[in-house]
Amino acid sequence: MNTVYRPHPNLPRSRTCATLVVLLALTGCDVRRPSCELVAKASLPDVLQEASGVAIDAAGRTWSLADSGEPVLFHLDDSGRIVREFRVPDVHVRDWEDLAIGSCPAGECFYIGDIGDNLHERDAVLILRAPVPYDDEAEASSVEQLRIRYPDGPSDAEAMALLPDGSLLIITKGRNRAVGVYRYREPLRADSVHTLEHVQDLTDGIVQLPEQITGASALGERIVLRSYSALHGYEWTGDSLAVAHPPVALRFLGEQQGEGVALHPDGTVIVVGEGDRNGSYARLRCDTF
Repeated sequence: MNTVYRPHPNLPRSRTCATLVVLLALTGCDVRRPSCELVAKASLPDVLQEASGVAIDAAGRTWSLADSGEPVLFHLDDSGRIVREFRVPDVHVRDWEDLAIGSCPAGECFYIGDIGDNLHERDAVLILRAPVPYDDEAEASSVEQLRIRYPDGPSDAEAMALLPDGSLLIITKGRNRAVGVYRYREPLRADSVHTLEHVQDLTDGIVQLPEQITGASALGERIVLRSYSALHGYEWTGDSLAVAHPPVALRFLGEQQGEGVALHPDGTVIVVGEGDRNGSYARLRCDTF
């Protein structure tokens, strides 16, 4: 039996339109529906068959990761080809699900979300932080392991975003309870297990495929969450997420399993996904994000 999903009653409403329904189609609201145009599409190499996250650094370079295999980040060019591999030392991959890039004490860092928990059994999950290399020959010299736990018990998450103030958001997938937004405020510390702050729920219960949340990206206060089938635009306002506009369906991409999303300041949106043989890569031009 199909479940009917309703937005959580405490979800802040968008300044643009007060009747947007979270994770569902627009109903009865007079606002322009955003759209995305495909610019480039490619199959990723075998090492990124399970591409699960993507992010863009300050130099405009695209980086991706896989949720299993070697602890390596991959610099991709605009056609989805691997330019270089960047190994993260002294760690192993348990379930790498998302990637963010932002400021840190070292300047600019990768934030690797080892946050997957399909069986909801991990008492604590990890955020790995390592400096972004500016020299194409540079290797990672150190990595911090930031251990975090949820205040309401284990949950599966695949989406992570950095806010302008340095706070880290984790958005749960919606498999074992409502899609939840959790925050790790600065300072981020590697010497203890930090209990996340529960900010809000985006739904009033669990969600089924293909609406489960699989990736996130932030550009200032603009935040995009992606599900297997769509992009959902939000604004970070008043210490919570508010819906900014209707979702953009991604079915036209023909992804087998949509996973990651990254916003570029020039308006480009990069999405990656998993496949049976190869991962998927697409570059979009969107009129809203």
